[in-house]
Amino acid sequence: MLSLLDRVILREVAGLMALYSLGFLGLIAMAVSVPLIRGGAPILDVLLFVPNQLAFPATLVIPLALIAALLSVVARLREDGELIALMAAGISARRLVWSTMPLVLICLILVTILAHVVMPQAYRNFYTGKASLLRQAMATQVARKEPFHQEFNHASGEQLTLTALDAQGQVLKHVFAWHIDSEGQLSIGYAPSANWNVKDGESLPGDGERLISSLQLQLRDGRLMRLPRQWTAAENELPYPHMVGSIPNWSLAVDQEIRSAEHRSEGKGTRQLAAEIVAARLRMAEMEGQNRAQLSLRRNLRDLELFYHTRFLLSGGLICWWLFALGLALTLPARNRMTAIAIGLGVIIITVLPAFALVKGLRGHLHLNPAYLLYSPALVLGCLGAWLIHRRR
Repeated sequence: MLSLLDRVILREVAGLMALYSLGFLGLIAMAVSVPLIRGGAPILDVLLFVPNQLAFPATLVIPLALIAALLSVVARLREDGELIALMAAGISARRLVWSTMPLVLICLILVTILAHVVMPQAYRNFYTGKASLLRQAMATQVARKEPFHQEFNHASGEQLTLTALDAQGQVLKHVFAWHIDSEGQLSIGYAPSANWNVKDGESLPGDGERLISSLQLQLRDGRLMRLPRQWTAAENELPYPHMVGSIPNWSLAVDQEIRSAEHRSEGKGTRQLAAEIVAARLRMAEMEGQNRAQLSLRRNLRDLELFYHTRFLLSGGLICWWLFALGLALTLPARNRMTAIAIGLGVIIITVLPAFALVKGLRGHLHLNPAYLLYSPALVLGCLGAWLIHRRR
């Protein structure tokens, strides 16, 4: 049963943590949604798409907000002399550990659900939702009588502009394309109709570890016209274009993303990752002595292990960050809230990003289990925090 003192401390930390969490997630949501809305995407569809973008940031925002809230509350207790009064009354500084433990357990459960359940599903929904959102944004631009797609290559000077007269669902009517090559020659394409097509997870030729995800426009019964080669875009008069030919089926990648095969691991459940890790290790044992085959298998194994252990780091690391924040707050209190936020951000970055980047960069050349690299910084901070709390007993 929590005493009155425990409830007061818990309420202060929980209130400030909720404020920080909502503020950080709100800023991230605005950074994601504003460019989409400006691009013509419907507001309601953007609001449905943004939660998929917030799953991973939320697993970092919650511990960040917890650290900042603990530093701020304990600093205020020290500055007001309340912490000294409590210690003079025989109440140990360890009381802060027990007072905030219920909140930490709730955060631990929440981050565990986000990391192991919500985040994989959010990654799977992201690419489908992105293609749908782009289609709707382009349909809005068509309704505004604006080009729905433009490309410009600064190196070569090539330009491509796509526009349409009408959009009905996933079908565009009367699509026009203008292309200016590196020599300034203008080509014009026209198709009575075009359909959207989403292709995801296709391997690039000659490289089975890279995938291409694209939103393609399938133009039907297209006509291609080209101006005489001697004409350039700098001239004032536009000569009559020559018909080059007809294209029954023309596929154009409007939005294309090349991503490594490791992104497939992001959308897999934790159990599936564990099973594939065991299978990959067995295959490596069978390929012993075949260096080239082992390198490819080890690369795939490290990708699986990276995302598997990162999920446990995000959830289990919360205990270590909590202990370190309390120990640091009792030893070197933050002078203001901005300092507390900066310290919290620094702690999260130092314990997560360097090890993650190292494992991701080495991949197949890493002969060590990534768990040692990923968990070590958080464990060190946790032990340091526990020692600092013990000194203040």
